[in-house]
Amino acid sequence: MIVVNLRRTWPQVLAGARTPADVTLGAWAHMKEQSLDEHADAILGIYQHEVVAAFDITGWSRTREGRVVFEGNPSRRWAHLIGTPNPGKRHQTWQYVDAASLASARIPQAATAHVSEAGE
Repeated sequence: MIVVNLRRTWPQVLAGARTPADVTLGAWAHMKEQSLDEHADAILGIYQHEVVAAFDITGWSRTREGRVVFEGNPSRRWAHLIGTPNPGKRHQTWQYVDAASLASARIPQAATAHVSEAGE
């Protein structure tokens, strides 16, 4: 799983100028193909230390500049993480997270009570 920090772009979603898919799946720099092959099954968008979007990755490509652009659909498998704390390190632009550890994690019921429509 890939976790991306949306601190600069999520306000555009809140303002209605962009979509959750656009900013979460958008062009990300410095991702290695071997790591993508291993971790590019899902992507979580983080804003203000909280998961705001979750997508299943269906494919990816590189721009001419070498940035990675993902294709994906809103994730049913990971939607329960929306509204919960960032599962990764707080200030990294993007990072890889072990999805298996999140799948088995118990999410407090209060955290899942306000699941948003992010990604739809």
